[in-house]
Amino acid sequence: MAWRPIMTTTIGVAGSGKTYSRVCYLVDKFLPHEAGKLYTNLPLKPAAIAEYCRKTFGSDPAEILNRIYLIPPEVLKKWEQEQEGPWDYFPHPIAGHIIIDEAHRFVSSQHEKEWARKWQVWIGELRHLHGSIEFMTQAENKLPREFKEECERKIVIETDESRRDSWFNIEWHYWYQLWAKLRGRYVPMTIATEMKNVGSKKFETTLETAYVRRPEIFALYDSFSNPNLGGEALGRPKMEYERMTWPRFLLWFFLQNPKQIMWRFGVVTFTVWMIFGGWQWIFTSFMAALSPSEKKPAAAVAKAPLMKPFDPSRGQGKPKDPEPTPAPGYEEFLDARRAATAMQQARSAVRNSRAVPDQAKGPVIDELEAALQQYEEAYKRSSEVVGMVGEEIILRDGSRFKKGETIPDGLLKGRSVTSFDRKTQLFVLDNGEHLKLGGLPKSATENLATAAKPKRVPVKTRVVSEALSGVADTGPQVDRNGPAGAGGPGVPGPSVPVPLGVDRRQVGNQPDHGAGAAGAGSGAAPAKSDPPSNPGSGLSPIGS
Repeated sequence: MAWRPIMTTTIGVAGSGKTYSRVCYLVDKFLPHEAGKLYTNLPLKPAAIAEYCRKTFGSDPAEILNRIYLIPPEVLKKWEQEQEGPWDYFPHPIAGHIIIDEAHRFVSSQHEKEWARKWQVWIGELRHLHGSIEFMTQAENKLPREFKEECERKIVIETDESRRDSWFNIEWHYWYQLWAKLRGRYVPMTIATEMKNVGSKKFETTLETAYVRRPEIFALYDSFSNPNLGGEALGRPKMEYERMTWPRFLLWFFLQNPKQIMWRFGVVTFTVWMIFGGWQWIFTSFMAALSPSEKKPAAAVAKAPLMKPFDPSRGQGKPKDPEPTPAPGYEEFLDARRAATAMQQARSAVRNSRAVPDQAKGPVIDELEAALQQYEEAYKRSSEVVGMVGEEIILRDGSRFKKGETIPDGLLKGRSVTSFDRKTQLFVLDNGEHLKLGGLPKSATENLATAAKPKRVPVKTRVVSEALSGVADTGPQVDRNGPAGAGGPGVPGPSVPVPLGVDRRQVGNQPDHGAGAAGAGSGAAPAKSDPPSNPGSGLSPIGS
């Protein structure tokens, strides 16, 4: 026979699962694996228990039936009326285990002390009778105070329905009902916490056992029955998941736990978002905030806002005009024109100069033409149409012109816009040519979107400055000591631009090959004239 405490007190409120946990102990441990008889007033079904032990553990059903003794209701009534006691009923020796449910009905703190003393004396003799006893009650203070001092083991029974889950902090009772609504079976758990007496009315926890409520265990006894009357199971009241429809049940579930669901659902949603890529967005934003902001270079010329193409899928209403930004004055773009004009004059001066050797003219002219091409491109782009606000078109130089107004300067000089279409972004000039947004008419210049960008050749500053100093030097040159100078003998003539690589001191020693040296009588060729400007550049007015 396995060791058992002589006296055990099992405590649990109504509905906590006291009977269920003790039936589990009897059919899973005591009857199939331990020796001794069982005396109890629990509403057991001996035949069903014997069959359960046979199927589960292979026990002999007849042996199991012979070990189960149910205390008759009339005997319990005599105990309750203090007419008889357990010492009058149980045999000698007992050689088994006694479980008395609702023990406070038979012996309690409300009974006479003499009656409690008789129970106490009988309990003290159980060791000699090879027996043990277990009192089941709803509260410990319902039993006599002396029982607490002599109790070797105390078992506290509670259901986990009142406990809360660690995630949503919602009682398991609601989760079990939700699970029962899905599966059709309400299956909470019963927790049995065992504590041993360490003296001075103190108990220490030694073991905690969880009993899953299984349907086959409920079939072994009459749940909700009155153990003192030996009656059958009473009708179990229906729970919410059995009485309510799905919409009403979900509303009831939410209204019972509004705070727990709302903010914890947000935490769960945030966690899922983080798992599926949210952390990448946070990391990228954090690194972007730490990186130094790039300083944007100041634009030399502010650009007017571009007009976006009209999207027919957004409706047939009039598109909203962009708000214009302040544009620079037209003088800034005229600077490019003046510089290009100066470059043309400098190029002509170099070509017509008699003081510069022919072999030195080539590099200087190439550099001047490269600089001229850069200024031509800047001047050319100043006449592009970049937007439209209201009934006005906006050029890249910031100037605005209404329909019918004549453009006074630039590549579109003398032209005016007769009509325009917002959808196609097409403008019609007075000469019948079509002008698109961001482009120029073919008669003025090629479309800049398809034109090849010029190769930028670095321009040497000294060549340009010295060339500009001789812009007006296109006439005949006079020797410093010659009599034919404009100012007479010894009077120097106008300065001549000197290219890079040519010593200025050698310029005065060069022979005069120009046509203006009439006294030499030589047959030198006449000075070359400036070739016509690029017909595609559209800058013919610059040199005029």
